[in-house]
Amino acid sequence: SSIGNYEHLYLMAAGPEYGGDIGVGASILGNPALTWEKILSHNISLNVGIWNRINFTAEWYKKKTRDMLMSVPVSMVSGFAYRRQNVGKMENSGFEFDFNADILKINDFTWNFATNFAYNKNEITELYNGQDEYVIPNTGTKLEVGKPVGSFYEARFAGVDPINGDALWYTKDGRITNQYS
Repeated sequence: SSIGNYEHLYLMAAGPEYGGDIGVGASILGNPALTWEKILSHNISLNVGIWNRINFTAEWYKKKTRDMLMSVPVSMVSGFAYRRQNVGKMENSGFEFDFNADILKINDFTWNFATNFAYNKNEITELYNGQDEYVIPNTGTKLEVGKPVGSFYEARFAGVDPINGDALWYTKDGRITNQYS
């Protein structure tokens, strides 16, 4: 078994995560106020092998990220909907199990069975300026304390008005409206 406690510094790169925004890397290079994200990582793992035919691995981990590189809304007077800042905190925790067994070994023939199971919980623990939540403009996603990063935030569809064919939506308090908001 092994026990680890590591502190890593990461830079969030552009890509499929933060909407394909290639400008993230350029923002970091062009803004000396931006810094590396900081991650404190703990993990414990156990690896058991029997007769060189059966292997079992179990691992638990917890990662705490601070100084996250996030989109922060700004006044539209600037011409932009948001800017990148080192704000917020997030936790990732979870476990993974792997099982692998050679069921049958005859000469050069091996029949193997393998399976794994993984669980990860991602949670924002702090946003900028003490905010509990905010919507990232033009993305359909919302950042909210206590929720995972990348949660979608959309109006819930309530069907179609049979009289005029308008789409109907649920409001926050569960009422039905034809106003998408």
